Amino acid sequence: MRNFIAIASVIIICLSCNSKESTLENKIVGQWSIEEFRYCNISYIDSLYINFIVFEKNNIVSIPESKFFEKDYQAKWNYSQLHNKDVVKIIPKDTMFNGDYEITFFKNYKRKLLGIELKSNKTYIKACKFFQNFDTDGKNW
Repeated sequence: MRNFIAIASVIIICLSCNSKESTLENKIVGQWSIEEFRYCNISYIDSLYINFIVFEKNNIVSIPESKFFEKDYQAKWNYSQLHNKDVVKIIPKDTMFNGDYEITFFKNYKRKLLGIELKSNKTYIKACKFFQNFDTDGKNW
């Protein structure tokens, strides 16, 4: 009986553990309201017709519509680690969104919002997540 309890406990612990990649995917997947968007240190936030970006589980990212991009433009994204940093690679056909982005998640306690900063060598995006509960969804932020 002790062996059964020990084995069952190990199985439950293993099943409840998430890999770093699945934890990152759970955080990044969803709709993000873009608050800052800079390319080569120039703000392009006013050129976005819709100020949100959507990361989907199937590694598709919807890039916001603007005078520079097609409507509902979709690209690929994937996660990797580069020099012990979490990185999301956005792979569009063209556009300012192309690149490897270092990811930083943050909590805005004043506004009770969950946020993300994406920094590449040319592009900076700061956004807050839609449809998330600050207290419950933000526990592991």
